Amino acid sequence: MISKKSYFSLSLMVAVSLGLVSAASAATLAAPVHIGLAKVSGHQEKVLTALDGHTLYYFTRDSADKATCTASCAAMWPPLQTSGPIASHVQKIPGKFSSTKGVNGWQVNYQGHPLYTFQGDKTASQANGNGIFGGTWWAVTPTVKPLSTASTQPAPHKSTGW
Repeated sequence: MISKKSYFSLSLMVAVSLGLVSAASAATLAAPVHIGLAKVSGHQEKVLTALDGHTLYYFTRDSADKATCTASCAAMWPPLQTSGPIASHVQKIPGKFSSTKGVNGWQVNYQGHPLYTFQGDKTASQANGNGIFGGTWWAVTPTVKPLSTASTQPAPHKSTGW
């Protein structure tokens, strides 16, 4: 007799092999994000970083889980990408992650904010993109407010980054 767990695993393998389910959707990926330190507005702050240590940013013109920075914008602000759906939580990071497939491919979101790196950050722990272009780009802290419930993002506070 086959156990329920074995039956499910066998059914999933058959579905993947027949192309009914993609391998990416069969397994949830870890979000490619860490917490690091960066100099933000003259102060060392905890920020979300890509796996290579580069600061992650959000764009105030994006809507919840929908990126508006594409094409030439995305060349300067490369989207943080993944290869499919990701786990909603990362250890020691309090907010919720997701990924959406759009014009930039599978893009990682945090608290509803599509995430980007910045070409102007040449090394890890820099935050040269914070507050630039009229205050439309901000470094992402672990405590950033969810985009779905905040109509606009506040300007960073001098001592905490938010």
